[in-house]
Amino acid sequence: MTANRLIRPLSITATAFALIVITTAQAQAVPNLQRISATTVSDSSTAKSVTAACPAGTSVLGGGGEIINGAGEVVFTGLRPTSTLSGYKVGAHEDETGYGANWQIRAHAICGSAPAGAQHVASTGPGSTGVTYTSAFCPSGKHIIGMGGQVNNGQGQVMLLGSNPFDPAEVLTPAVPDDTGYAGTWTITSVAVCANPIQGRTLVFGSSASDSTTPKSATATCPAGTRVHAGSSSIGGFPDTNSLIREQVVPNTALTSVTATGRETPGAGSPDPWSVTAYAICAP
Repeated sequence: MTANRLIRPLSITATAFALIVITTAQAQAVPNLQRISATTVSDSSTAKSVTAACPAGTSVLGGGGEIINGAGEVVFTGLRPTSTLSGYKVGAHEDETGYGANWQIRAHAICGSAPAGAQHVASTGPGSTGVTYTSAFCPSGKHIIGMGGQVNNGQGQVMLLGSNPFDPAEVLTPAVPDDTGYAGTWTITSVAVCANPIQGRTLVFGSSASDSTTPKSATATCPAGTRVHAGSSSIGGFPDTNSLIREQVVPNTALTSVTATGRETPGAGSPDPWSVTAYAICAP
C-alpha cells in the first residue's frame, strides 16, 4: 500500500527553508469491515438455513458458508447476500437418499459501511436436465463487490456448482441435477452486490490440482495491504460435474484469504479429474 505524502513549507527566509512531511495511510475502501458468523443446531433435519446478520449501520458485501459433518450427503442450496443487504444466508439439504447423522451449517457474512452506489441485483432462470447457468449483471458503471447464488426447489438433488465472478460486472451461477437426475421443476438465482468503482479493488483466485483425489481445497489470498470484501468458489470436472459437492467457502477471520473445499459424492469413485477454485474480491 503506497502512502500519500503531503509536503508543505514550514517557514521561509532569504537563505533557507524547512519542510514538514505528513504521511497518512490510505483510507479503507469500505470502513468497519468485519466477519460475522452464525451456526445452526446440529441434528438430522432434512434441510437447514441460517443467516449471519450484519451489525446495525453496516451492510453485507459478501460471505461464505460451511457444511459441517455432511459426509458428502448434504448439498448447498444457497450461499448469497440477502436482498436487503442486511446479512448473508446459507442453506443446505440432505441428498435424495437422506442422511441419518447429525449435521449443521455455518454462515459467514462480510459486513462494512455501505460503499457508494451499493445495490443488490438478482436474476432467476429455469433449470434443465444438464448444467444450467444464470447471470446477474451490475448496472452500467458499477462493479461487483459481492456475489452469491441459490437453487430453488432442488430438494437436495441439484448441485450448486458456484458463483463465478466475471470482472467487472457479471456473476455467473451454474447448477446441475445430481447423477441420478431430478424430475422436479427447479430454478437458479444468481446474485450480485454492485457498487460504484472502488480504487484498488482486485479479483484474485486460487485453484486446486485437477485430478481424481477427494476431498480437495484451494485458497485465494488477497494482495498485501488489501482485505477480502467477498468470497466465492466453483467446482467442476468432466464428465462428472454432477457428482461433485462444494462443502466450504470460508473467508478467514483476518479477511486476508478465502478457502474453498469440495468432494465427490459417496461412491462416485471416478478416475476423472476435477478441481475446486476459490475467489476473493479484495480492496484496501
